[in-house]
Amino acid sequence: MPLILWNTNALALAIAKREVSPQEKFHYLLFNYCMYAAAGYIGWLFITPPSGWLFWYEGLLVLIVTYFGLLRCRERYEGALDDRLLESCVMLGVPLGLKLILFTWLAHVSVGWGIQWLVSNLTLTNESPVEIINFLLRAVYKFYAFLIMAIGTGVYYLRLSTHLQTIARDNHGT
Repeated sequence: MPLILWNTNALALAIAKREVSPQEKFHYLLFNYCMYAAAGYIGWLFITPPSGWLFWYEGLLVLIVTYFGLLRCRERYEGALDDRLLESCVMLGVPLGLKLILFTWLAHVSVGWGIQWLVSNLTLTNESPVEIINFLLRAVYKFYAFLIMAIGTGVYYLRLSTHLQTIARDNHGT
């Protein structure tokens, strides 16, 4: 059965009749996570203009990590005697998502405060290093968000796949 992307009633009926296979459920999960990752970056355009090519590269990297991270999750879950990969990903996504949000917010605030502290406590006796320091601060300011999201997303899917492997191993043994 192909993915039903628009007709919600038809999808609800297929789910009720148990016509959606575990493989198709995974495709819905994959499409859903990638759709929201892409929508988050596109939606950001309406809040603030992007800071250049790095913003788009970060968005693409997060989308790629999401896609391959979920493929790794499915691989780690294979062997389980059930078809609850979808519900396990959704449930595990709550505490992992809270940790990801907390990590990104704390990292952004910490780096922002660190840059402010560095700028306010920096004393220079010569004018030439000022230009170099300004360049480095601007580069760090643009690059740290990229690093935070790439690392955070990677760790999210690494932990999710590890927990799914634990579930699969425990289900396989029973």
